[in-house]
Amino acid sequence: MTKRCCFAFLFCFLLSSNFAFAGGWIELSGSQKAYLAVPDWKEQEFFPVVILAHGPWGLDREIQRTADRLAEEGFIALAPDFYGGAVIGNEVEAYEKMQTLITEDVLYLLIETVDFAQDYPRSDPERIGMIGWANGGEFSLNYAVKDLRIRALVIYYGNIPAGEKTLEGLKIPLLGLYGKKDKSFTLRDVEALWFRLSQLHKRSTLHLYEKGRFGFDHPRQSGYDPLIAEDAWEKTRVFLKANLA
Repeated sequence: MTKRCCFAFLFCFLLSSNFAFAGGWIELSGSQKAYLAVPDWKEQEFFPVVILAHGPWGLDREIQRTADRLAEEGFIALAPDFYGGAVIGNEVEAYEKMQTLITEDVLYLLIETVDFAQDYPRSDPERIGMIGWANGGEFSLNYAVKDLRIRALVIYYGNIPAGEKTLEGLKIPLLGLYGKKDKSFTLRDVEALWFRLSQLHKRSTLHLYEKGRFGFDHPRQSGYDPLIAEDAWEKTRVFLKANLA
């Protein structure tokens, strides 16, 4: 049975099932895998899509949980695995692992992911958004300015993507969620980035958490703060609903 036939079978099964959402691993191409979470098909005819670009820890349970939460909110959520199955617990090792990624390979995998999402049953190709964490946010921004199918972007902390050509090419709403105590960037840099975005008349919103540190939404990280994490999720949810409705 071909991959497309397998998904046709799965789609028919989901349509006949009574569930709030379903999440699981799928194969994009070759050995490239992704985590897919789908909403209750009975809610509506077509659904917006959110692509999740994981950060230095890999496509761990927290990213999967975010995909599940998005599905509960009525989004088809798809998270490609940049690490080929590896999940990193140590913060130093996670950062080193992320530095080994080749940008062109990541962007190609994002193309495959968006292609898959666009063709997925009941997805709306006119309503595709992205969320990226740390380096995943930088990859997402670089990708979103090149692929006009992306209609909204959320970046969680970490690297400051400030290339002038990249900023000029941004045509979609952008939400940035950063912490003032994050040592991976200087506060001056992130404020300068959003000032430049405003000068370019981009639709961008920056939220700086006074006590936020790197990984503020990730329970396994030293910077985790449950109150900030839940507030950031709510801002993300509202932003995506507003821009992908």
